[in-house]
Amino acid sequence: MRFSRKFYDLPDGQMSAVHFGDVAAPPQLVFIHGTGFHGLAYRSLLEPLSQDSGAHIIALDLRGHGMTRLPADPDALPNWQPLRDDVLAFLRAYIDAPVVLAGHSLGAGVCLMAAAQAGDKVRGLAGFDPVTLPLLPRLALKTRAGRAFAGKNLSLARNAGKRRADFDSFDAVFERYQGRGAFRDMPDAALRDYIEGAFVLREGGGVTLTCAPLWEQATFVAQGQDQFAAARGAMENTGGNIQIVYAGKRSPTRGPQRAKMRKLLGAERVTYHAEKSHFFPLEAPEFSRGILRSVLRLDS
Repeated sequence: MRFSRKFYDLPDGQMSAVHFGDVAAPPQLVFIHGTGFHGLAYRSLLEPLSQDSGAHIIALDLRGHGMTRLPADPDALPNWQPLRDDVLAFLRAYIDAPVVLAGHSLGAGVCLMAAAQAGDKVRGLAGFDPVTLPLLPRLALKTRAGRAFAGKNLSLARNAGKRRADFDSFDAVFERYQGRGAFRDMPDAALRDYIEGAFVLREGGGVTLTCAPLWEQATFVAQGQDQFAAARGAMENTGGNIQIVYAGKRSPTRGPQRAKMRKLLGAERVTYHAEKSHFFPLEAPEFSRGILRSVLRLDS
């Protein structure tokens, strides 16, 4: 069965979600994407899991990403709390039975923050290479001046703000992105899924990005949140059913922060794979599905 897309009313607009599996069944997993990505981009990870297990999986598009129709003012994003609040609003309004939260990069961080406050809505969490920064950068990025400095001087954020938004066609996007940047080791099918959910037809011809470059930039630098405090709350609300998986290549998280998270959650819940890149959920979906199956407890 092909995925289906639904829109959910939130206080200031609509959140888009891609569903894999039987939409009439209670959801078992809610997945949250990385910065600049969207739910459909992870189809190669989530669709086979749904098909094999029968699990109903929902992949959300965060504010300013994918097909979600919520205001996205870059100047109004001091940290990731607004994104967390959107996820909490979705869970409280539309999820009845407890679910596993899972996410990649930004999405993993938002999962930790949401799980800390979701109460009995969440029964487990899988975080794929969450962005986990030291104290001093977090303190700097709590300030408007710090975020402005990072937007101009942090290469990842600076390049995001200058990203080309308009192309002649979906195929032109594919030709531009294939084998380059974040997509350099990504299978072609996963890149096609990303393009399908990241671009829309433009009036007058061509296609345009749904995640505005300045919003993507703002999301990269809105890093004042305390992920360790969130992890403590998530640990309590999930009863310890947590797996955090850090990557070694192109990861934003360094060894001291991994060690701190391991000490906080326990070595059995925090693993490090030096051979994996930050984009391993898309580059190594079979490995990532194993983590999801474990937290979903499908093999127990």
